[in-house]
Amino acid sequence: SVSTALEARDCERLAGFFGKHGKPGRKFLVEERLGDHVPLSVQWEVYGPDDCRRVAASRQVVTRGGEYVGNVAGNDNFSGFRPEDAAQMFRDSEPFVRHFARSGWLGVCGFDFMREESTGKLYMTECNGRVTALTYAIGIVEQVKERLNGKWGIAIGNVFPEEQFIRSPSAFFKTIRSDLFDGLEGAIPMNTRCLDLPKPKCIVACVGKTAAVAEERLAEVRSRVSCPLADLS
Repeated sequence: SVSTALEARDCERLAGFFGKHGKPGRKFLVEERLGDHVPLSVQWEVYGPDDCRRVAASRQVVTRGGEYVGNVAGNDNFSGFRPEDAAQMFRDSEPFVRHFARSGWLGVCGFDFMREESTGKLYMTECNGRVTALTYAIGIVEQVKERLNGKWGIAIGNVFPEEQFIRSPSAFFKTIRSDLFDGLEGAIPMNTRCLDLPKPKCIVACVGKTAAVAEERLAEVRSRVSCPLADLS
């Protein structure tokens, strides 16, 4: 689990970890830590054993501390993403998807990957058998891509407003008024009820004609509400 995960830089620390948490019958997963890497993901929709559909691939946005804060996707060649990555991720995840379908599971599932920058090698890290942030992003894209003549990009992620100034949906909408979605491009705030939390936040999806434009729009929204994520990798 995340609570007992450990980055062990030496055997002594790892031995201490096992001594503290080890119990008869408990199993541990030990894996080599990747160096600099790009987090990626793909999503499938499963309707039956003979109907497993590839939906989309994305680059994930993760802080240096490992916190997930968003996804970027598009049908162009965007920063940090290679078309061959999508092909391999779908190919590597398909046997699992087929197995799920044969076992009677239906619905959405996503797979996370990491691409090691020094080697270009892809590593599958987990399967999320549920709706993900990319599900919502692609749901928006499906409704607007024809208006964008088939050229689209979307960036979706958490936004953390300045808590002493923005504590309500109306205040948030007023602050980003010039960035709001106009039917073709712009920002779509979601989950705004969370602006009332002790540390306010919400989700914003930004649509553009390219993934780069969408990501720039999301950065602008974050800037307007005084929440630049300076620790993004």
